[in-house]
Amino acid sequence: MKIILTSFLLAISSVTSQTPNSCIPDRHFNDDDGYFEEGVAGLSTDLDLDSAHGQKLPNSTWAAGLDYPMGQFEQCDAEDRFCRAPCNAAPGCQQFFSTHTCAILTFCNAEGDNQPQNIWQLPSQDALDNCDFDDAILVGSTSASSIERNRMLTHQAKQRELQGDQLCFGYPFEVDHELSTYFFASQENCEQNQKIAVVVADYDQTADQCYAIGETTSRLNNCDCRLEEKPSTLGEPCRSEFSDRCFEIMQPNRPDDGCCERGDCISTLKDFEHPDGRAKELERRETCDDSTPGLCYNEDGLGTDTNRLGSTNCCTKTCTECGTELGAHALWKPCTALNGTVGNCGFLSRYDSAPFQCDFSLCDDGDEWNVDGCPFKLFAGEASCEDSGDGGDNGGDGDGGDGDGGDNEGGDGDGGDGGDNGGFTLCFPGHSIVNLEDGTSIEMSELKIGDRVQVTKDGKFDIVYSFGHYQPESVSEYLNIESTAKAAPITMSPPHMLFLDSGKVVPASTIKIGDVLLGGNVVIKVNKVSSKGAYAPFTYSGSIVVNGVVASNYVSLTGTSTFLGVDMQSLAHTVVGVRRAFCKLNLCEETYSDDGIATWVPYQTAAWIAAKEAVIGFLIVTGGVIAFSRRRFQKIAI
Repeated sequence: MKIILTSFLLAISSVTSQTPNSCIPDRHFNDDDGYFEEGVAGLSTDLDLDSAHGQKLPNSTWAAGLDYPMGQFEQCDAEDRFCRAPCNAAPGCQQFFSTHTCAILTFCNAEGDNQPQNIWQLPSQDALDNCDFDDAILVGSTSASSIERNRMLTHQAKQRELQGDQLCFGYPFEVDHELSTYFFASQENCEQNQKIAVVVADYDQTADQCYAIGETTSRLNNCDCRLEEKPSTLGEPCRSEFSDRCFEIMQPNRPDDGCCERGDCISTLKDFEHPDGRAKELERRETCDDSTPGLCYNEDGLGTDTNRLGSTNCCTKTCTECGTELGAHALWKPCTALNGTVGNCGFLSRYDSAPFQCDFSLCDDGDEWNVDGCPFKLFAGEASCEDSGDGGDNGGDGDGGDGDGGDNEGGDGDGGDGGDNGGFTLCFPGHSIVNLEDGTSIEMSELKIGDRVQVTKDGKFDIVYSFGHYQPESVSEYLNIESTAKAAPITMSPPHMLFLDSGKVVPASTIKIGDVLLGGNVVIKVNKVSSKGAYAPFTYSGSIVVNGVVASNYVSLTGTSTFLGVDMQSLAHTVVGVRRAFCKLNLCEETYSDDGIATWVPYQTAAWIAAKEAVIGFLIVTGGVIAFSRRRFQKIAI
């Protein structure tokens, strides 16, 4: 939670205020004064002997005739397991050089070339394609001189001598860089493809994501956190953050010495006897709902996220009981979409297309989830159960235990629906209609990643790059918003946002009769409905037209259109910026939790942060007052 909270608050600060313009050690990259070096030609074949992470030295050669990514479209090989939509179909995906803030992109003359070269920044992809330098800016030149970095001005060109007598120029991408895509070229050799298109992602968000991945990597099992046994293509800052976090929680010297060779080491976070592992398990238990049955998977530790060999226990454990105290690799997978006595209870492998099914009719008498027991009956929707309340135990009347006890456990119909989707819905039902660029209209349940859908009222289209929520079989409660539009009413979850004609983006829960939607249609009716399916498509633009209404991709976790005074639509779009950048480069994978939530979406943490809006606002204001007071005190002291 700490890592995602840091990322979330940094995203807020990027919207509300400017960060100091330079990268600093410890907060950003520990080496080289807070920056890391990227070569314009990628990586060389030589290892960096000073690197603790097995990183290769940058290849900074800047010369005509080399193959630089220039924003050109390329179609990947469908046989390649990493080839995904939309890159597997014509025209393919644009090719960019990917880097991050706090990087210095270095341009160096080829060996033996002693003539300084000018580096030009062009304004657009079109200008780069056509080698049009009319509006280009000269950002610097390779030279033999070495000038100390000037950290006073954002994006100031920095020159330094690199690799002996080689002539080089370094361009920094500061914390508050202005663009997401940069275009550089040599005016003399642009026609010979000495030009490059660069996409810049946020250092902190990427670093935090890779830090989190380091906590779950299988490299922990065989102590390969320094990426020595199995090669890795990870670049900075991901490589360092991933490797360092993995190494930090690795336990190669536990009493059962030899686990590295056997490949069965466990991290401190999975070791219940370790203080960090105990704290993490107790934190997990706080989120448990023990009124929902589930699968306790991999108590025996034989399973991985691909082999499906772990033990399966559907009958005797609750969420609280199925954790690292039971077994270092035990995983709780809550059941959804109960059909009679059979429930869908998560996936055993990340490659599975269908969930594992628990048949609770096979549970023995006395088991927690025996079908004749109260816990199962209440989850299945029975309104009451003889031994569910305190009334019978304390000698009170039966109604006290049967009626109120059953309602409190969510035994009524609405409670059952909530269990189907894990207690929250962030999306649209499957029958919603979207428009494709080829002129056809399809139901939301047919929409796929890579499809180009309408995203604005004036008919613009954009790519679906992810689903924040994807749960075809769930049945959930939605708001049905009917307007004067010719299309059917839009049906969406209460926290999901949509656009008003005033320019505001508000959650559906705040919509009332008389509100004017974007495009001029007036709301005439709002009511609750239950519908099948839960889908939350994400487009690069952050919007999508559903049933003729322009809706946001995002939800409001505060119940309003703002968080700390910041527009929720802008804030949410900023927070998922790294995900968009990764997907544009065809580097993202799509997996979902047992609740159908995309695993990259930090919903629970974001919801907790939203609930603490007043506290967070107070901390931000207090921090500002303290900083201002210190500055005033220092001036007085001087």
